[in-house]
Amino acid sequence: MKRPISLSDQNQQKIKPIDSTKIDRFENEIENFRRFDNRNSLARNSVLFVGSSSIVYWETSISFPEFPIINRGFGGASLSEIIHYYDDIIKKHSPSILVVYSDIDIENGKSPDEAVNAFKALVNKVKKDFPKTQILILSIKPALIDNFMGIDVRKNKLITNKLLLEYCNKEKNLHFVDIAAPMFRPDGNLRSDIFLSDGMHMNSLGYSLWNPVIREKIASLIKREL
Repeated sequence: MKRPISLSDQNQQKIKPIDSTKIDRFENEIENFRRFDNRNSLARNSVLFVGSSSIVYWETSISFPEFPIINRGFGGASLSEIIHYYDDIIKKHSPSILVVYSDIDIENGKSPDEAVNAFKALVNKVKKDFPKTQILILSIKPALIDNFMGIDVRKNKLITNKLLLEYCNKEKNLHFVDIAAPMFRPDGNLRSDIFLSDGMHMNSLGYSLWNPVIREKIASLIKREL
């Protein structure tokens, strides 16, 4: 008798460390952005979302129709890949507000210090080019399959979030936004109904928990600049 396929079985083949030698593995996606940008007029003083698959799946323009949104999430982008394509996905858009999310570094085994240093490298580039841009660093979300990706993944996500909060509190125009807290039930357990069947990516219900948190933060920053 065959045993039922578990969540662990479903994801066993999906969870593979990034090959860091292939820094241009998302070149096709970036080229699609370039072509789109060349054919269209994009929002000025935009609220720019960049990052990995959690940004890709987020219907940001629908979620925040009141803001001039540009979404440039791609693949499962690591921070080094975001930096590699910085000119294409960030610099050319001159954002007034930049929203950053990436969890791939931790999920692929990097230490919290390595992940935070990568965030700092990206922030430093933005600050150099756009010293007045407000930068929102979103906390790394927990996922149902954290334990399948590595025994320390959930712990390292928590440590990274703590370090990012401390870093943001010391920097001007840098804001840490906790989007993980709404994902837990009152009893402290992670909600399972907010994820797709892969246990990693969120469904529309999951994003509905994030939207008011982000909306409030963006609105407060825009109001402050008026």
